[in-house]
Amino acid sequence: MNKISKIPDGFLVEKSLSDEQMELLIAQINRFYELREKNIELDKVKVDDRGLIFLNEGTIIHGISSFKVGVLENIQKIGIITGQALGIPEDGETFYCADFHRVDRDMAMDEFNRGFTYIDGRCPFGNGRRGAMTLAFVINPIKEGEELLSYDCYRDTTNGIITRGFTNERGLLDNSNKLSSILYGVPSNLINGIVLGNRLLENKDVLNLIIKLFPKCYISSIDGVIIYNPEIDMKYSEVVELRASKYVLNFQKKLMEEELARSKNETNKIKKLYDDFIEQVIQNCPEEEVARLLMENKIYQGTMEQVLEYVKSVKNNCDERKKSTKL
Repeated sequence: MNKISKIPDGFLVEKSLSDEQMELLIAQINRFYELREKNIELDKVKVDDRGLIFLNEGTIIHGISSFKVGVLENIQKIGIITGQALGIPEDGETFYCADFHRVDRDMAMDEFNRGFTYIDGRCPFGNGRRGAMTLAFVINPIKEGEELLSYDCYRDTTNGIITRGFTNERGLLDNSNKLSSILYGVPSNLINGIVLGNRLLENKDVLNLIIKLFPKCYISSIDGVIIYNPEIDMKYSEVVELRASKYVLNFQKKLMEEELARSKNETNKIKKLYDDFIEQVIQNCPEEEVARLLMENKIYQGTMEQVLEYVKSVKNNCDERKKSTKL
């Protein structure tokens, strides 16, 4: 490749840079495109003993807020780069960098998903409902990318500290062990996998397009269920579609079960309030009036004698409970 000696045309320079920083940024851009042109053999899909995606410490993940074909084509062609390289102003604190979530220790993807707390609408991880129309790109740490990825403003290394000078340091987020921000960005040939939000997994056209754009990348659900494995599938097929459909159905079943449990819990709360109210009425009102009220409102069915007997038994039980609590 022909190396550049100045910032490319169209690059939006916002935060002023020193001559030394300008040289470092130009060197990183050259490093990016040199790596982009290499034929890199990515790691095989790594799974745990349940068959779910396993993430190594140092894996970085970049989410995009919505499914846009143009954005995906640009990532496939180039990679994940700072918005300023496309003339887009920086909306945060990490000028000249591309932002990522970071896996801070070895873990399965479902564990990462359970611990995902960012509510920014830019990643599919979480409860499966928030971010359901988003997707994320997964980059495993590999030897070929070590130098490029070392320019990470959240790392306390020499290159990390150098990169921090490009940012608004006071605006950097906490939990630095779970964040990464790479100077300029990461080329597309370092992307290992793509995580699709649950609503996107429902759309076979979306799934087909993602596979066509990124045939060498695995596709998974937010909890690590493999939908497309490039080592096995090679292209979109009925098998891939069936995996996606099965996952979606299982997730919808889970949502229904959660909703039923919530409704049951709410019903039990209302029933308890109702029972407590009836007890208070029985304890504090004349027995015959209470019995008539229960019969007229069909709260208790039977003869007047039977309803009176019920009222007396409830009152006696309440009195017994009061006595036992005093002892």
